[in-house]
Amino acid sequence: MRTLMGLAVSAVVAAASVYAFSPRPMPEQAATMVRVDRMRFNDMAQLGSRLLAVGERGAIFASTDGGASWQAQTLDKAQSSALTSVHFLDDKQGVAVGGDNWILKTDDGGRHWRTVRFDAKVSEPLLGVWGVKGGPLFAFGSYGRFLASTDGGNNWAPQDVGVEDFHVNAMDGAADGQLMLVGEQGMAFRSSDGGVSWQKIASFYNGSLFGVARIDAASWVAYGMRGNVFVTRDFGANWHKLDLPLPVSLFGHARDASGRLLLVGQGGVVLQLAPDLSSATLVKRHGALSLTAIAPQPDNSLVVAGENGLYRIAAKGN
Repeated sequence: MRTLMGLAVSAVVAAASVYAFSPRPMPEQAATMVRVDRMRFNDMAQLGSRLLAVGERGAIFASTDGGASWQAQTLDKAQSSALTSVHFLDDKQGVAVGGDNWILKTDDGGRHWRTVRFDAKVSEPLLGVWGVKGGPLFAFGSYGRFLASTDGGNNWAPQDVGVEDFHVNAMDGAADGQLMLVGEQGMAFRSSDGGVSWQKIASFYNGSLFGVARIDAASWVAYGMRGNVFVTRDFGANWHKLDLPLPVSLFGHARDASGRLLLVGQGGVVLQLAPDLSSATLVKRHGALSLTAIAPQPDNSLVVAGENGLYRIAAKGN
């Protein structure tokens, strides 16, 4: 299977993913005219009370009122490519990546962004970015594309991880150097030295994995197509599959105020994993279109991003 998955909706709607990465003319309109409920957004990052979202046609929006209103942020050069992922090292330094090998950097909390890498000749998009302050940054994507930066995201160079030409969809980790990445056809790798070297994890699933979440040094959650969610309690040596209330594909995650893991995906589904990772419950179904990211707010509301834009929804019971 060779579709541009990453944060794409699923194999059923892969065509929509291709459309999202296709170059399109940039419409001439004021930022105040942009309807964030009529655009596709792929990822979000929470910086205290400030929330950033990235999506189609290079859109970067920020909210300071928990998702009630959004403002377009400043890019040094507009591009028509989609942005697929955004990640912050602290409350100032962040990196966003997308199609055409596009990498942007900010040093002021996402208010202004400058392009550090762009190549329209590279058709395969970058699908994710991850790193920790003071350590290397990694940008990764389709057909095994994997880049590393050791200077905070200013310069990037290819790194051979051993993933061959499989799509790398997601990565997570911590400053202790334990990292994990997942991707196409159940591919999973782990590192115990901050990404200097990588070890392939024995296959535990043959479908695409779209996300991975570190719970602690030993416990990790990987999730992907058709409701497949897997838990390891020994850093990937062994995995077991969770039973989900709905067999839907899952594309994004976040931790709520209590530390519980929330997953979002196909059909507007929001799931919550039990604290011991033994089960999952349905929190919400928000519309028919798929969600790609979620950001829990202090008032227990949820800001979600996806095919149908950015929305603020009440948590279950509110």
